[in-house]
Amino acid sequence: DLQAGNVLKVFKLERMEGIEKLKEKAPKELKLDKLEIKRDPFGYLIEGKKLFYLDLRMDLKAFVLFSLHFSKLVPKIEKLEGDGIDKPYRIVLEVLRVDPLAGWLMGLLNHIDIVDSIEFKQELKKYIDSNVTSQLETLLQS
Repeated sequence: DLQAGNVLKVFKLERMEGIEKLKEKAPKELKLDKLEIKRDPFGYLIEGKKLFYLDLRMDLKAFVLFSLHFSKLVPKIEKLEGDGIDKPYRIVLEVLRVDPLAGWLMGLLNHIDIVDSIEFKQELKKYIDSNVTSQLETLLQS
């Protein structure tokens, strides 16, 4: 029993076959009778909360960094065809919170476009105003 604080468990590494990440096994949707559990693309429970629509366009640099940071979302990316498209990679998401993307978006402002996502932009601005700005001011005062 690992719950008891006085018990020491020892595992031999050579007998282990591998490590399974339980988060990856958790279903995105679960329906049990009248109970319905859904998660957004970042794993947050929706529970009847409002989702923010995001239509994100990326250039090659942003696409590569997105695929490294959010590898599970890469299959949702589509490549737009046509001449003169400077940001040909597109992903459309409905997210519960902006914070998983906020730092990534701020670091790549010149390499992304957020299209027709007014509520997402407003929520991102609120997040930056309430979290990033105050922390940056504190950091620069030292």
